[in-house]
Amino acid sequence: MIALAKKRKIYKATKERKIITFFFLAILIIANIFLIHNILLFKNIETLLCICIITILLIMMFITIILSNKAKRKSKRVFTISLIAIILFTSVLLTGSFVIKKMYNKIYKISTNYTTHSTSIVTLNSNKANNIDDIKDNQIGILNDKSSIEGYEIPNQIIKDEKLDEKKVASYNSYVEMIQELLDGNIEYIFLPTNYTVMFSSIEGFEELANTTKIIYTRELEKESEKKAQPSKNLTEPFSILLMGVDSEYEGIENGSFNGDALLVLTFNPETLNTTILSIPRDSYIPITCMNNRRNKITNAGWYGETCVVNSVEKFLDIDIDYYFKINFKGVVSLVDAVDGIDIDVPYSFCEQNSNREWGRKTIFVDAGKQHLNGEQALAYARHRKVTDYMVYYCGSKYVKNANYWNDFIRGEHQQEVISGILNKLSDIKSFNTIEEILDSISNNTSTNMSIDTILSLYNIGKDILSKSNNANNSLSMQRLYLTGYDATIYDYNFIINQGTKLNLYNYIIYEDSLEEVIQAMKENLGLSDIKPNKSFSFSVEEPYTPYIIGQGQYSKIGVTLVPNWIGKDISKAEAFAKSYGITLKIDYIEGSSSYSIGQITSQSVPAGTDIDGVRNITLKVVNSIKKENNIKEDDDINNDTNDKNKSNNNNNNSNNNKENNNSLDNDIDNQLPEDLLP
Repeated sequence: MIALAKKRKIYKATKERKIITFFFLAILIIANIFLIHNILLFKNIETLLCICIITILLIMMFITIILSNKAKRKSKRVFTISLIAIILFTSVLLTGSFVIKKMYNKIYKISTNYTTHSTSIVTLNSNKANNIDDIKDNQIGILNDKSSIEGYEIPNQIIKDEKLDEKKVASYNSYVEMIQELLDGNIEYIFLPTNYTVMFSSIEGFEELANTTKIIYTRELEKESEKKAQPSKNLTEPFSILLMGVDSEYEGIENGSFNGDALLVLTFNPETLNTTILSIPRDSYIPITCMNNRRNKITNAGWYGETCVVNSVEKFLDIDIDYYFKINFKGVVSLVDAVDGIDIDVPYSFCEQNSNREWGRKTIFVDAGKQHLNGEQALAYARHRKVTDYMVYYCGSKYVKNANYWNDFIRGEHQQEVISGILNKLSDIKSFNTIEEILDSISNNTSTNMSIDTILSLYNIGKDILSKSNNANNSLSMQRLYLTGYDATIYDYNFIINQGTKLNLYNYIIYEDSLEEVIQAMKENLGLSDIKPNKSFSFSVEEPYTPYIIGQGQYSKIGVTLVPNWIGKDISKAEAFAKSYGITLKIDYIEGSSSYSIGQITSQSVPAGTDIDGVRNITLKVVNSIKKENNIKEDDDINNDTNDKNKSNNNNNNSNNNKENNNSLDNDIDNQLPEDLLP
């Protein structure tokens, strides 16, 4: 009986051990499968290593299962040790799975086919309204461009959902026109992209929008991106990337509208390891696809989202942009800090506002010389382009005395230096914590149309570059490109489609032959064009050698023609110009004052400095007789003549076309005209 009872006790104990062992082994198997699944997410990088790790995990799992089955028949001590071993092994597997999945999710966050668009109702700070219910029956401004998500689509949803009076909605041709109407007190509320204070702060008169206006309502809308990566594109083939620097007040990359403050186009050839890099000046005057191909500053394309920027750059450079990366400037700060700073040889001391656009005690100071820059300093170096009144007030002469050095091109070069500095530090990362910090920074402040698999395959490119760079004949080369042009003040309005701000704005016009050289170099690197060898080479032993930068030189081929200032000039000049460029002239003959001669123009319906691509017809007022004036006039007559003259000047000049403004444009416009058309 005792022996039978003992057998039953052993049997019962063995059965309990089987159940416990089965339970923990089941968890172990699930954890192992979960880890293997997560490892396979990275199968495209270090495929052989992944296979080895998976093989080792499977072998260890089978050994654990066999030993555990044997341990359940052993002593209690052996059985307990086996359970502890299973639990520890399972914990390691689950921890590994969690870490790998966490890293994958951060990378996955960068890759998205969706963009979050955000629209706000804006009013003046002096307005007592604090929410949408306070609008009542007041008029509200909306953009009349039906293709605009922030300016038209979302506002119309708000109007419908919040039951705003549609009869009180006023349509405008541009955001700038709306903002000016708000500041002038002609309308109380307008719909603007939520990031409007940054987008329009560079426009004269709008610098203080953050202090003079406020947001009383905001709505977001997530939409699928129109510009997706080419699914057939392989990173083993030459490809192009557009880097878009986004200036924002907020952390994160969600907002669809932005200022294209930094635009860099890279082409990479994996066979030759050659990379071309081009900075596009933010004021470059090029066709903007989402503005009916109306030429405008490329930075303004960002108002309509990344699709508009990418499409406009493609049209401008005549190449396909395979991938884009949109990077928030605030992300630069955290990224540089994550790699523990970068080394830059700073040419001159300067100061700049911080990433939150703050001065005073928050001002960023950088001294000349070789410096180890932190995140805020690196961003200031990449952003700084001119000396402003704020800098003079806050910084002192040491940091503003080299004002002539800084410009948009210098800023482009500095941005390239910051990118190179970051890449140099990334190639020397040895800490897992650093990798995690970098992924945190990138995932929160970067978005791209690359698929997750394509992003991961960049690892293989980097590895290939490092291996080939060991051979002097196959080292990575960086070929800088440059867009040469000239400054011009252009009246921003297209009279054919009736769009524009009606302001005289600074633009940078690129010489066509410089652009052609840049395009040729990009196409050669992408394998789209045969390489044209340079058969000439010269140097002087008395001068240090400087490499030739493609696109930088002396050029004369102009692709933009502006309407001249004809006021006070003979009509024959206008007729010759109109005939040359296919413009129809309508002439109104008038009786002129003694300050004009017969045949001279007193006004023009299209202001000087207007791009002729937006002009078909121009009306001119031309003197055909001189008004006789009496030597003696009554006081009332004198006053009436003065008022008439002032009124005539206001009507003729269209508020933007007075003689002072026109004369300031003469030199720029005349320089681009054929000699036979010069005034």
